[in-house]
Amino acid sequence: MRKPRVVGLVLTLLSTVCGVGCGVGCGLGVAGSLMPDQDRGDTPEAGTTSRPETGTDAAGDVPDGRPGPGDSGVDDASLDVNPASCADHCDGGTCVDGVCTLTCAANQCTTAPVVCPDGIPCAVECGQNACSHGVDCAGATACKVTCSGSSSCTGEKVRCSGSTCSITCSGNNSCNHGVDCDAGTCDVQCTGSTSCRGEAVNCNGDVCSIVCGDDATDTNVCDHGIHCTATKRCSLHCNGPNACTQDTITLDAPTGTAEAFCSSVNSCNHSLALRAANGTVTCSGPGSCSAGVACDGGPCNVDCTGSAAASVCCTTGVTCTTTNCGTPKVCP
Repeated sequence: MRKPRVVGLVLTLLSTVCGVGCGVGCGLGVAGSLMPDQDRGDTPEAGTTSRPETGTDAAGDVPDGRPGPGDSGVDDASLDVNPASCADHCDGGTCVDGVCTLTCAANQCTTAPVVCPDGIPCAVECGQNACSHGVDCAGATACKVTCSGSSSCTGEKVRCSGSTCSITCSGNNSCNHGVDCDAGTCDVQCTGSTSCRGEAVNCNGDVCSIVCGDDATDTNVCDHGIHCTATKRCSLHCNGPNACTQDTITLDAPTGTAEAFCSSVNSCNHSLALRAANGTVTCSGPGSCSAGVACDGGPCNVDCTGSAAASVCCTTGVTCTTTNCGTPKVCP
């Protein structure tokens, strides 16, 4: 009879403990537990944007402004005026301020002509013995070619076109197959000794400026003829000894100005012909203009102070003014 009492007591105790436990557990479960996103401080406030778990915003940028994944942080527009045009077409070169720059160091670019891409500005730089098959910049919108190394830009012509074209042949024996400039404004500088020889320097544009030699050290420059055709101005400076020799010089600006300055010894000693609305020739170098000067078009002023033996002829109807040249003749 005692066992039932023990069992009953045990059951009573278990019932009491269970009741207390269930009461505490249910109380915590309903009133004491933390529901999701409550009282944690991580619930988004109204009007704000949640950020990805990576610490970047929806655009992929880190909140402090540093580039996020997939963003180089480089603005192409800060490098190129027109990054799309230059970067897409400048194969093998570097875009600098929107200009496709092709750099050929010493003994480089020797198997074929250096060709600028069409439709964008271009600059070419050639070191010693580089660009040995010439440079073709005829398709660029503007061009600058610098042949600074000795024997650079040889083998074939240097050609350029576009709105403006600048060609500098400052290396000795550079550009020795001539130059063709066909641009709105052409600036050709042949300042290396024996540069721009072998073939003629040709210039066609609104304004053409050609310089053959800087001083007495630049010898035999532009010695195979110079031919300029311009709507506004042809300007020629032959400053080196024996510059602008061996072949004819023609400066043709029928509606503009043509001017030739032959300041060095024996410069312009082949025939020199001008046809311009206004023409000026200055033969100040000893022995310069020795083959004579011919004027056509409008008024022409010829000064033979450095070469009294120079002869001058003028087309019928052209007013010629001469200084130390003797009486001008009528051109045949």
